[in-house]
Amino acid sequence: MKHKPLIVPYPEFQLRVSQEAPLCREQVMMTAPYVHVFDRMWLQETFWPYWDKVKRAINKQLKNKPLENTVKRGICDEITKRFVSELIIASRQLHGDEDVGVAALESSVMILQDRSLNYVPGLGGHRTCVLGLTDNGETFEVEFVEPQLTYAMFQTTKIRDAIVDSVEFVERWV
Repeated sequence: MKHKPLIVPYPEFQLRVSQEAPLCREQVMMTAPYVHVFDRMWLQETFWPYWDKVKRAINKQLKNKPLENTVKRGICDEITKRFVSELIIASRQLHGDEDVGVAALESSVMILQDRSLNYVPGLGGHRTCVLGLTDNGETFEVEFVEPQLTYAMFQTTKIRDAIVDSVEFVERWV
């Protein structure tokens, strides 16, 4: 089912995230007055296969595979930055010159127990992404999404569910 794009005011998006994680530090300056909320099916069925191709192409082209985790060093910060960048480009294709950003926030979390967040194991710090996601084009949820995952492992977790399951949401920014 195709929905018209859901665009919400930036403060409404940040307020929703704050309601789910009131102690999380947030970026103060807006990037745009409105943000594009991503359709969940588009994200999974259109963007994620594209994202998998981007990761494979970059890892094949460059030494040290910058978008692939290694045993010695995680790349969650690098891959999350590139992920958000690709979402910005995708949104710009839809909105052109409109003053609309993305409902995407780079996020730092602490996985506090022997748990996982979207297949990323704890105990420790992790850099990931929060997205505004819609299923109906009218309302939205705020959820963690893991840029390291392939299409086959695609999973999101609502912020409130992650916090209940021992994840501390520390900070967020565009």
